[in-house]
Amino acid sequence: MSDRINTALSNKVPLILVVDDDRMMRSLLNLALEEEGYQVVQAKNGEQGLAEYTSLQPDLILLDAVMPEMDGFTFCDRIRKLDRGDLIPILMITVLDDRESIEQAFAVGATDYITKPIHWEVLSYRVRRLLTSYQRMLEIEQIKAKLHEQQVWEQTLKNTLHKFWKCAELREILPIILGDIQHLLKIDNIIFWEAENKLLIESISASDRSTTQTKSSIDNLFSETKHILQNRQETIIAIDAFNQIELSSTIMSQLTELNIKALLIAPIIMQKQVGGLLCAYHSLNLHQWKNAEFEQFSDIAKLLSIARSSEQN
Repeated sequence: MSDRINTALSNKVPLILVVDDDRMMRSLLNLALEEEGYQVVQAKNGEQGLAEYTSLQPDLILLDAVMPEMDGFTFCDRIRKLDRGDLIPILMITVLDDRESIEQAFAVGATDYITKPIHWEVLSYRVRRLLTSYQRMLEIEQIKAKLHEQQVWEQTLKNTLHKFWKCAELREILPIILGDIQHLLKIDNIIFWEAENKLLIESISASDRSTTQTKSSIDNLFSETKHILQNRQETIIAIDAFNQIELSSTIMSQLTELNIKALLIAPIIMQKQVGGLLCAYHSLNLHQWKNAEFEQFSDIAKLLSIARSSEQN
């Protein structure tokens, strides 16, 4: 996991959802938790608690077992069936201390159990322990997701190389390759462009565009951008809502005309010169490029550079 993800998780102030029909108990819990430095949101019944969970995605739930209409056992069972509800820690707080109630609490998915009257030091310890365990579990989930993403990407690169080797003419296979990458990275469009060979291949169909005017704008945009990259080989130009670089008014007007909200452009190096460009962009929604997207996009640009250079030799 990247340092940025670890920092974001560790710096986040935990949000705790307190679900209890007793207003005084909610107030006492709220006061005790806020003194420990946590954020707190309250719900006076199960239905409100479910709504708050769905809306806020808290880091911990403190739950009263005995409530009218929807008791804590039913609430806990329903939470576990919601999105990511299998992960969130639930600490049940109740006057019930018989064996049957305790077994029922764990059967419906309670993570831990504490009885009333509350021993506040014990509550503080349990809350810290559950939050720490939850944070570690989220970190593990992030690592697993990143490993899976890396495995999928490595397989994609292998498939791409295989297609290069099997096809004698790059322009025949490029639309398929660009389409695969577009789908995998969930990008609105990817374009391979070479001015000298008058080559412009897109991952979307031509029917999705007004061809003449739009391709003219793309040619103008890439011609301008190529000059920027000419002396900065192996560099990616990235523009999004959070990363604005200094570009000419001509380029900015072309981006507006093409309705491009987030843009990545990487050079295609042929004979140590910028022979073309690979472009990925989003036009439907604002997007912030991630480090993984930079790396993956750079990988594809390098593969295309190698394939294009080999084809010309």
